[in-house]
Amino acid sequence: MRRAEGDVVDMVGDIAQPCTTPAGTIGTSPTRISVLRTDARPYVSEHSRAPHRSNRLGFFNPTSLKHYFYNHTPLNLSSEGRIEMLPHARLKPGRGFKPHKAALYYLHRMTVAPRLRDAVTKSITTALNVKHGYEEIAQPSLAHTLETLRRDGIADLPDVPLDLVESLNERLRSKTVIYQGREGTLSDAIAAGSPLAAYSMPAILSCPEVFQMASDPSVLALANDYLGCRPTLSSIGLRWSFSGARASGDVQSFHRDLDDWRTLKYFIYLTDVSDDTGPHTYVKSSHKAPLEVKNRIHRLEEVQSRFGEDAVSSQTGNRGRAFIADMFGIHRGTVPKHSRRLILQFQYSILPVYAFEYAPQSIELPPGIDKYLFRLLVK
Repeated sequence: MRRAEGDVVDMVGDIAQPCTTPAGTIGTSPTRISVLRTDARPYVSEHSRAPHRSNRLGFFNPTSLKHYFYNHTPLNLSSEGRIEMLPHARLKPGRGFKPHKAALYYLHRMTVAPRLRDAVTKSITTALNVKHGYEEIAQPSLAHTLETLRRDGIADLPDVPLDLVESLNERLRSKTVIYQGREGTLSDAIAAGSPLAAYSMPAILSCPEVFQMASDPSVLALANDYLGCRPTLSSIGLRWSFSGARASGDVQSFHRDLDDWRTLKYFIYLTDVSDDTGPHTYVKSSHKAPLEVKNRIHRLEEVQSRFGEDAVSSQTGNRGRAFIADMFGIHRGTVPKHSRRLILQFQYSILPVYAFEYAPQSIELPPGIDKYLFRLLVK
């Protein structure tokens, strides 16, 4: 079985298979929607069983490069199992092939040695700082949070004001969602038994509250100092997770997000989240663990044995709860046992995600919003 162009694997667990729907017409231009299936076995390529070894420099073994390049499609293991609204670039030879994107994407994927990754990341951020300017934002109130983030890979942030959360929730009530390859109301998605539903990028960017939350000065200062350069907002996710038998047991897997050399995600719960309503789970200090070339899922028992049971941390809290995490760390999104959960995610990175084809929306930014921050999403 081979994946077609545009296919993507998005995991909310260890039972998922790529599925591509016909192009939709969300917004002003056609959008290919990659939809999660939770009723099938994981996709395994013809060459994925072959061992991939790195050489002394920490790069991917050149002898395996041909098979990897021609047969490997980016495995987008998202932090919360996304229905992706950003179309994917063609990263292997064929119609629409983007060689420069492929080279940049696979360079960071094939650089596995931690010291080498850090050196390359430092070189990139230095170049960006020369071009765009950079000033370390020393905020004493963030010192402990930054220290925690560097140590554990995840840190709590102040809750988002409840009135701002409620304002966004109220605005979303009139918007449609994407589920199972089609567009409809939230009630339609629930009635269809869909495990997930997401708002399109045009719908997300039509909400002023989104710009306000993404541009929180404290969050940007934290991202600025952690990434080592001015942050770029490379993706936004706003999605529902629903309870239901079909989704039960599908999330007993952990993974990493490997979109860029270094990324942070800012999470905001828009509904109350308990242990039974789909908390995000993160393995503390796993962001320091060496990378494997083949992005794979990790079993709970493996994670607990390697990092300790206390390292596995579930993030619960009332609506407005906020936290930030290095997505190089091992994590998972869990399916609610009852009720439903709405989560907003902002991804801050150093560079664009070269696996994506960005199509910036023509939107007038609210006053005071940094154009550089939104440069990939808004023109």
